[in-house]
Amino acid sequence: MFVNLQPAKLAPLGSEQHAVAPSPSSCELLDDLSQKLNYQLTCADILRLCLETLSSNLPQDFCGYILRTGEEYQVSIRPQRLLASPLIAQVQTRLVETMSCLSGKPVNLQQVSYQIAKVRQVQDQQSPLRQMTSYLSMPVILSEGSQVVGVLLVGTENPEAYTFEHLQLLNRVAGLSAIAITRLQALLAIGQQRLYSMVENLPDGLLLLDAQGNILLANQAAWKYVALLTKAGGLDSITQLAKLFSQEQNIIRLCHEISTDNNTRLVLELIGQPIQSAAPHPEWQLTIRDITLYRQNETELAQYVQRLTHSNAELERFAYLAAHDLQAPLCAVSGYLQVLRTCYKNQLDPTADRFIAKAIDGAKRMQSLIENLLSYARLESSHPVLETTNCETILENAIANLQQEIATTGARITHQCLPIVQGNPALLTHLFQNLLSNAIKYQPPNRIPQIQIESQRQGEMWQFCFQDNGIGIDTQHAEQVFQLFKRLHSSAEYPGTGLGLA
Repeated sequence: MFVNLQPAKLAPLGSEQHAVAPSPSSCELLDDLSQKLNYQLTCADILRLCLETLSSNLPQDFCGYILRTGEEYQVSIRPQRLLASPLIAQVQTRLVETMSCLSGKPVNLQQVSYQIAKVRQVQDQQSPLRQMTSYLSMPVILSEGSQVVGVLLVGTENPEAYTFEHLQLLNRVAGLSAIAITRLQALLAIGQQRLYSMVENLPDGLLLLDAQGNILLANQAAWKYVALLTKAGGLDSITQLAKLFSQEQNIIRLCHEISTDNNTRLVLELIGQPIQSAAPHPEWQLTIRDITLYRQNETELAQYVQRLTHSNAELERFAYLAAHDLQAPLCAVSGYLQVLRTCYKNQLDPTADRFIAKAIDGAKRMQSLIENLLSYARLESSHPVLETTNCETILENAIANLQQEIATTGARITHQCLPIVQGNPALLTHLFQNLLSNAIKYQPPNRIPQIQIESQRQGEMWQFCFQDNGIGIDTQHAEQVFQLFKRLHSSAEYPGTGLGLA
């Protein structure tokens, strides 16, 4: 549509001038615009690209785009230079009037939202206001039903500024924008259908409520839960949530237990949270979830933990009492064996002496095993207090406790500067001592133990590395060596009880 306030020198619509083919530069321009529009996912981006193309390739002092989205209209205006507000009002009115004329549907100005592009200020802001004298407009028509959804409009102060080539360019831009809007609407429709199907098939109930608790939208599962709550007299839970809506702006949670027709108990969790929308009044999303199985599992887990705690306590008490009660008869056996070896020394044959020696050695190993078992039982039942502990001091104490082994084997122990940590000094000393003892003990014959201790910060924790030149641990036994009484070698090869690493 041409609107020329001055006498126009345009050829009649039926003249041969209308058959002018677009120039190569126009074709390249439109191809580039078409490619860009293919990647736009919002109407605002489509409007922006179209106005950028028109403002750069048509004589104009302004260009605008009005687009109908549902029952509302969106207007975008792109001045090339600063326009005074009265002229902006003139442009907006021209757009709305043109849209009403072409679509055959009156446009309510209250339904129009304006987006005026920001431009740099011109040097002369005091220039006199002049009226637009030439307008060029083109409807944006979707292919289905020849529906007019928008209008492209350009204008200038210069009279007789537009030619048919300009009209062709505007027509092609309008056509490309219509194709882009159609594609966008199809994508949105597919997305909305997918979203609808996904929400409808959710096991949780989803509802949209107003501040009074009225249900605005709900999925299939929500209606099922609302029916159960209504029948069980639990619909007050939703009303109770609604009362909290006006007081809270965060997530609200309520739990409600109901009984079904077959006397099955259900525990429903109701979660309400405010949502951001264009509605004039606050709206809330309510999720209703069946947590019956979760509550049952939670109860069963608590009972299992309680039974396990009780069982562990009984086992620890049994281990402590058994080890303690075993010491008395073991001491008697060991004492009588010592008396037997002392009193009958050189009176029995060599075989008897050898048997007595083995019996005494077995009693000593049994005594060591009982003592270790007692220590383990005390450790399991204790609640150690953590305190600031210098690991340098811990290592010194552990080495002092192993002086005899170190002197006998000639072991060399080197270490970096060890950190200060939160720990229990007694337990850390025991740990360092056991690790060093194992490194000294598990060596090939005639090899001097070399032990290197390092530490490295790992976030809020410290990692300690004890490295030695001993026989090592096969990776397949890496877990087993930390189990109770687990030994990889016989007592004849390497003495011990199998409790050190445990």
